[in-house]
Amino acid sequence: MGSPTLYRQDNGTWDGHVRPLSYAIAPGSYVTDVSKAVPTDDYRGQQLLGMTPYGDMHTRFDFEKGDAIEQAIGPDPFKPTPFRMWMWDNVPGVFPAPVLDIQNNGADPRYAAMLVAGGSYNADDMKNTYRQLSPWENILAFEAVSGVGINMRADVTRAAILFEQPHHDQPLKWLYGKRETGKPVAEATLTVSRDTGDMTFSGGDLYISGTIHAAGFSADVTATKAPFGKNVPVRRGAKSLTVTFETPQPDANYAVFIEQSWLGERAVTQKTEKGFTILFGRGAAKDATLDWMIMR
Repeated sequence: MGSPTLYRQDNGTWDGHVRPLSYAIAPGSYVTDVSKAVPTDDYRGQQLLGMTPYGDMHTRFDFEKGDAIEQAIGPDPFKPTPFRMWMWDNVPGVFPAPVLDIQNNGADPRYAAMLVAGGSYNADDMKNTYRQLSPWENILAFEAVSGVGINMRADVTRAAILFEQPHHDQPLKWLYGKRETGKPVAEATLTVSRDTGDMTFSGGDLYISGTIHAAGFSADVTATKAPFGKNVPVRRGAKSLTVTFETPQPDANYAVFIEQSWLGERAVTQKTEKGFTILFGRGAAKDATLDWMIMR
């Protein structure tokens, strides 16, 4: 049936997490001397075991006469490795020799070169298992220095890496900052919502050496549409200008930034989802233009 519920991670107690249990596992100790309990040809044995000192001695949890003694369930000291390939190469080769060579030289594709399965497809199902953990801590673990971690040396027809996200978001994570024993490590996370497709980066600052091409700028969850206009002509002497969006905004909750080619005061009035009006303190000069940008 699997592991007993005692092994569930949430049943443990650590700093900041206390899990009271309705039972006590006590007393317990290591056996250090079995000489008096082992029968020999001329010695019947006394059924006595020598124990190391233990924390429950002389307490209400101590052993008492008639207590049932059981060998405690413990973890396997070393789980067997079903498949192992170890090498001691000391001479370089002239041919790129992989450790595992898989080829499909036929006309029909295979589903996968390697399939890893076990357990459920949905992480929510883990709460119904004994230990409430996923069947794998890692699918692939790289614990050696390499020139390239994953080398895509041939074309792909769909995606180099595909996140199907069948039930939950599947984030990319980087650990950063100072590592201190007993304290969590800071994480930088890149996530794409499986519902909306919105990409969210959470972590430190973002530095980009190239140009950002964006259809809008927004500081909230509402997207900006048709966000700017540049070199907009203004009629000479005009004391106002109405800007009409090519694509209406969801509402009038946006900010407007303006730069004009002549000196003078200005004010933005009559903001609506369809556009806004600018009032000028001085009439526009000859060949006047202005630039505007909105941000949510």
